[in-house]
Amino acid sequence: MVILVDTREAKPLPFRIEGNVEGVETIKLDVGDYGVRYRDGVRPPAYFERKAIGDLWGTMTQGYPRWKRELKRAQEAGVTLILIIEGSLTDVGSGWIHSGFPGPSMEQKLFTIQVRYSLPIVFSNNRLEMARYIVEYFSAVGREYVAMKKLEARGATGQASSHS
Repeated sequence: MVILVDTREAKPLPFRIEGNVEGVETIKLDVGDYGVRYRDGVRPPAYFERKAIGDLWGTMTQGYPRWKRELKRAQEAGVTLILIIEGSLTDVGSGWIHSGFPGPSMEQKLFTIQVRYSLPIVFSNNRLEMARYIVEYFSAVGREYVAMKKLEARGATGQASSHS
């Protein structure tokens, strides 16, 4: 698989080219910061939006109207957008020193959008862990995709049970 990185991602995560990861490619993504393309060219409709703590505060305060539009656009397109935060829930709850918006209010806002937009949220300790999480997630999606293709192929060749 090739990890896709959005052209607007200022500090791309450090992905290792090993195992399932054959490369990293920078392209313009319609939503999110990270996606994947498998060997057969398939790009599953799942993307990660990465946020450092400061970015998170900017997005959830001044940038909130734009962020809500992106969430709605992803929903309408049938895309799973996953918010991956460079910090723990405790870090978020502690607030951000450069903002008067309190940490507990940020936690509430995050959990509200998680419920409202079916937005998975992942908290990561550091950038290496974020990269690893993304690789493991897309590896699992790829395994499921291959399993589905095998089932479809069996059905197409008549090996699956048929109903009379």
